Amino acid sequence: MDIRPRGRLRGRRVTDALGLSVLEAALDCIVIVDADGRILEFNPAAERTFGHARNAAIGRDAAELLLPPRIRSESRRHFLTGPGSRRRVELVAMRAGGAEFPVELTSAPTDVSGHAALTAFIRDISDRRRVEAREAAVAELGRRGLEGAEVTELMRDAADTVVRALGVALAVALECEDGGLALRAWSGLPLGSAAAAAGASSDSPERGEAMRLRAPVVVTDWRTEKRFERPAFLRDMGVRSGVTVPVEGRAEPFGALSVYATEPGRFGPDDVHFLQAVTNVLAAAMERARAEEETIHRSLHDSLTGLPNRALLLDRIGGAVNRARRRHLTPAVFFLDLDNFKVINDSLGHHAGDQLLTEVAPRLRDAVRPGDTVARFGGDEFVVLCDDVPSEGDVEAIAERILSAFERPFDVAARELFVTPSVGIAVASGPDQQPAALIRDADAAMYRAKEQGRGRYELFDAAMRERVSGRLKIEASLRGVADRGELHAFYQPLVELSGGIVGAEALLRWEHPVWGWLRPGEFIPIAEESDLIVPMGEWILREACRQAAAWGAGPAPSLAGPLSLSVNLSARQLSRPELPQMVERIVGEAGVDPGQIALEITETALMADGDAPIRRLRALKDLGLQIVLDDFGTGYSSLTYLSRLPIDVLKLDRSFVARLGTEDGAAAAAIITAVVHMSQALDLSVVAEGVETADQVDRLADLGCAVAQGYHFARPMAAPAFGELLKGGAPGADATLTDAHADLSLRRPRGHLGRPPAPPRARLAPLEP
Repeated sequence: MDIRPRGRLRGRRVTDALGLSVLEAALDCIVIVDADGRILEFNPAAERTFGHARNAAIGRDAAELLLPPRIRSESRRHFLTGPGSRRRVELVAMRAGGAEFPVELTSAPTDVSGHAALTAFIRDISDRRRVEAREAAVAELGRRGLEGAEVTELMRDAADTVVRALGVALAVALECEDGGLALRAWSGLPLGSAAAAAGASSDSPERGEAMRLRAPVVVTDWRTEKRFERPAFLRDMGVRSGVTVPVEGRAEPFGALSVYATEPGRFGPDDVHFLQAVTNVLAAAMERARAEEETIHRSLHDSLTGLPNRALLLDRIGGAVNRARRRHLTPAVFFLDLDNFKVINDSLGHHAGDQLLTEVAPRLRDAVRPGDTVARFGGDEFVVLCDDVPSEGDVEAIAERILSAFERPFDVAARELFVTPSVGIAVASGPDQQPAALIRDADAAMYRAKEQGRGRYELFDAAMRERVSGRLKIEASLRGVADRGELHAFYQPLVELSGGIVGAEALLRWEHPVWGWLRPGEFIPIAEESDLIVPMGEWILREACRQAAAWGAGPAPSLAGPLSLSVNLSARQLSRPELPQMVERIVGEAGVDPGQIALEITETALMADGDAPIRRLRALKDLGLQIVLDDFGTGYSSLTYLSRLPIDVLKLDRSFVARLGTEDGAAAAAIITAVVHMSQALDLSVVAEGVETADQVDRLADLGCAVAQGYHFARPMAAPAFGELLKGGAPGADATLTDAHADLSLRRPRGHLGRPPAPPRARLAPLEP
């Protein structure tokens, strides 16, 4: 290429035609300078980019013409020849009007007619820098989202980012709420008045179209727009063009990002692409936030009814108590338990029980105030928390509304069911009231309501508080009671009405070092509710097995074989999968024949946990133990259900025996007769409990009942006394039992505890009833 200084190239006279065509066609700026940095050639692309005509540029100092004053001195070297003149750098250039812009300069030494020169290829990188800046802005926004920025704060950052990156007038971030779009953040032009802000959050027509299409909608010029009418707030702010991009969720949009400019035709494909990248960041953050909210909601709400669960309830009670301290409010807790829910669950199935619970939830919400909390506490128990109840009259009014919510039948399993709740109420007693204590008090009042007839409410009072306090003391003292040696096993004989003792029931007794002997009804229910019955039940079983082995091995001339002992098995024990293994271990350690041990269970213990209790009973029976169904007649067993149970003996509830000889005696006798006949059909034995008079003995014998137990024969006694009873008999004829004395001869009844009858044994000395 023959390029000569100044004059020769001013007229485009080039000896190398190819070189001239390259200069003319190049898209990048090509500037050739001499050794002093003066321009020798300035191609058409340079003219367009810098705004200088070629003729005006030739001969000018390149640094003076093309660089802003602030960097000329340090950047002049890029237009000079010499060592290291082959380079690629990015720097700031200046247009004819003084506007600065970023460029990439690639230079290489050039020989011009034997003289050293420099060819500089200059590319405007404004678009690249703009893209990089936008990518960096999106990346920073994404980083903020990943760090867990709150969604509204992130939407505010997004609006600011868009305004800075695009240089537009206004950016508005909105979130879907109640079927519309709610304003969350904006940046740029001030919305001014509350009316303008309300307008910005209203349903603008292009936003609705973007949400419907789930795609960006661009308005090139609102003045000529035919699809939508320009909203008043955009007209007031002088907006001419705009674009709305939905914030996409997996199932439906989370919201939208609307951007506006005061000039028409402002938004091109690159701008829309950038806005989509911003909304993608918002969508990811909103997805995470909603997933976290859902996780938190699931952890704090009941999955069946959607109501707050126990954890959230306790937290809200704590908040209510704290507010009460500051504002002198009176929180109240209403504890509900559905009456006879187990009957519904067992007769119609668990799905019906679940359906009932889901129908109870909305009725309770409708019965109380909007600000009150309705929670499912567990099972069929619900709790209502009222932050402030001014008076006892208000408490009772709320309780009445709750009860009235159950007056209409529930449609469950294609049938109408009438269900009532028992409601216990506890009102915070002072600023130091603990949430758990408030729940406990309401629970105690609920049990009192059940005791008083169900379908009613009871208010926790001072007397009830005293009973609960005593209950808590008993529960605390029960912990470790077996290790302290305070538990004792007492034994009450089972008597064949035609002769004598056939077995005994091992009964748990507690001798407290301060309170003395406690009645079973004072501590057994507490132990059962607190799970303390499990170690206590293991203790009495171990003691009974040990004692049975001792009596079988000891001197008892009047006994032809080992004595059978029965032990009560609680529902808590029966619910434990490891029960059969535990019983097998204890029986084996005691060295007692499993056939000597009978386990007594109640119908209610069988009603929980599906068929699992029955499977455990079969496992126990397979070990050789006998199974006794206690308190028969007070539960809900059908004949079909009874036939499925692996039982050997029915113990007739004492309430039937007590009614003999009263006005209801005929009905009780009919029931006893029916039970005896049914037992014979099922090859079961029957034991009557609670026998206290000779008349009852005679009547039971007439009704076909062979074995009985009760104070008429003997009260429960300690092992030494019972052992003496066993050894004190003398051979003789069968005894006639009276209410004054009981001559108990040792022999086994037909079928009792699964054993055949044995010959008559010794008659024992009389016992005081």
